[in-house]
Amino acid sequence: MASRFTVRAGQHPRRFAPITVALPDLPTGSLSVRNMATGRSTAAQGGPDGLVFLLDDLAAGAEARFEVEAAVDDGQGVRVVERENELEFTVDGDLFTRYRYGGEGLARPYFWPVVGPDHRQVTRAFPMVADAPGEVHDHPHHRSIWVAYGELDGYDAWAEGPNHGSTLHVGFDEITSGPVFGGFREQTQWVDAVGNGLLKEERAVRVYHIPDGVRLMDVDLHWTFGRLNGRGRKFGLGQVHLGDTKEAGLIAVRVATSMDAKVNGKIENAWGGTNEAETWGKRAPWCDYSGPVDGETVGIAAFDHPSNLHFPCYWHVRNYGLMGANPWSGESFTDNPMENGATTYRFGDELRFRYRLYIHPGDAASAHVRDHWFNFGFPPDVKVEG
Repeated sequence: MASRFTVRAGQHPRRFAPITVALPDLPTGSLSVRNMATGRSTAAQGGPDGLVFLLDDLAAGAEARFEVEAAVDDGQGVRVVERENELEFTVDGDLFTRYRYGGEGLARPYFWPVVGPDHRQVTRAFPMVADAPGEVHDHPHHRSIWVAYGELDGYDAWAEGPNHGSTLHVGFDEITSGPVFGGFREQTQWVDAVGNGLLKEERAVRVYHIPDGVRLMDVDLHWTFGRLNGRGRKFGLGQVHLGDTKEAGLIAVRVATSMDAKVNGKIENAWGGTNEAETWGKRAPWCDYSGPVDGETVGIAAFDHPSNLHFPCYWHVRNYGLMGANPWSGESFTDNPMENGATTYRFGDELRFRYRLYIHPGDAASAHVRDHWFNFGFPPDVKVEG
């Protein structure tokens, strides 16, 4: 097992950056990578695209050489356990989140609770908990962290009122636990109000093993459009119209009420915009929402990937606690018809979206959100020897 490679930081400091190394022959079993200069070893794990590890610290402009080694599994890491209608994620034995994918009346899957630094919950409990102390009870479709879009072929796949669309769980292709990451690959079907198909989705989620209550979660969405009837057959031309609407978040977050910007919290985007007046409907590579929970400031940042359609996306972000990434809906935010993003997709058309959530102590500046976005959007360069 003599696989060696070099990681170059590039122009940005790297801290807890997920690295994927495309090795020609991926070793099996428990693995680690050893820094050949310091001798320090770090856990590694095989993934679909190669060997994955977390680069814990590399200064801007620096490089480090690594060697793959066998390791002993110490039982630490991210564990994903399937329970009735949900997956439970723990990191080093501590609950991080639960992914609720089934159950009577469920309009679409969601993550809740979401536990961040010092065991503080960073998202709102309502409506999952009807009477959580100190919470506001507006917008019951804002379920912690979720994926939704407000206008698909005339159906509302964002809210949960009359004529709403739904996202149905079809099955899991894979559920993974490990020393570096845990996650799943899921098949879902987006349907209209009577259950006819709008699009098929492959949803891949990965949670990384980061210490000190900091959490990284990647959400990868692969959509295949196709209008289907109740028997699963192509309906008419099979095309699907996606409308221009502000009511959307291909990754959407409702923060804990104490974090709301209209109370004591703060919204910040990549350009320095602050709070709703300077961030709502604005395009940016990332947006961060921070505020106090039980007396300490915590935050959650959402990252848009440069490969995503219409990058950088618009942000549907409100002082009352909402933050959502919206790739299409320019006119709804700007009132400019020239920016209307409505699109009709043909049967079989495909789109892929990649997002990352970074849950952190402090605000965007103290948590170095900008540097963490570069880990996602422009990761370090990796060169495999031989």
